[in-house]
Amino acid sequence: MELKLTRDWPLLDRTIGRLYDDEEFLNFTGEDPVRKREEGKIYGNTAIWPGVYRVTLSYSNRFKRILPEILGVPDFTGIRFHGASPKKPVEFSTLGCICVGMSKDVEGVYDCKLALDALIMRIKVALLKGGVTVKVE
Repeated sequence: MELKLTRDWPLLDRTIGRLYDDEEFLNFTGEDPVRKREEGKIYGNTAIWPGVYRVTLSYSNRFKRILPEILGVPDFTGIRFHGASPKKPVEFSTLGCICVGMSKDVEGVYDCKLALDALIMRIKVALLKGGVTVKVE
């Protein structure tokens, strides 16, 4: 399974996009601002670099549950798909991760539990059949 993340609405302090499985729309995404790699990473305020990365499911100490983890991202560790906090702007809850939600506006993504649960189930099934990658554009 190859997920595809498109970054459709780059804003000054956040990036709103979409996540697909092949051509099927799955959910909206919220990330930190996209920067050029040569500009360098600003901790907690930089989206992961474009590329293709392996995805697995693993336990998150921060969230105390199994979440999708994105592996092999240069300059980043502990990158996951997770939900956004409804009480904070997206940039205060991502720390480089990708938040998923069923709806969006310029502030971030919402209805995160539904989106995250569906994504985890899809990844579980795909891992049983082979592997999972995400192409970040």
